[in-house]
Amino acid sequence: MRRNLRSTAAKKTEFEDVPIEPLSGKPFFDHVISENKPLSQMVFPPRLYSDLPNGTVEAVIMHGKNTWETTLYGSKTKKSLDTQTWRRFLDDNNLGPGDALILEVMESSQVFVKFKAQILRGDFPVELDAQIDGGTPDNAITID
Repeated sequence: MRRNLRSTAAKKTEFEDVPIEPLSGKPFFDHVISENKPLSQMVFPPRLYSDLPNGTVEAVIMHGKNTWETTLYGSKTKKSLDTQTWRRFLDDNNLGPGDALILEVMESSQVFVKFKAQILRGDFPVELDAQIDGGTPDNAITID
């Protein structure tokens, strides 16, 4: 088992937005990050248990051109990712309240799991700021 967990990610200030792609039809987990649910640990819901191996296996999270090598800890009652690497993934991608995360299980065997991450930002796109006219119930925002 790898003890030296690595990331190919650049510093978060160098990240560019990765285009959103349609889901592949494979099993996935989705979560909207909030102040009450920061997702500081990645524990998978029971509905994904049959798609993930039992035992401790190598795993990788892919997002755009970047990868994070990590470990999946799996038992019959809980399946989670290594907390240290998971927090690095969140930090590297500057994930915070309002952002949504989708993790798709792209490959899964008894020795390796590969996840594809997609991030949907919760902030309002800067390029649309000039088109805002309103923003109150009496004067709604209209975007053409």
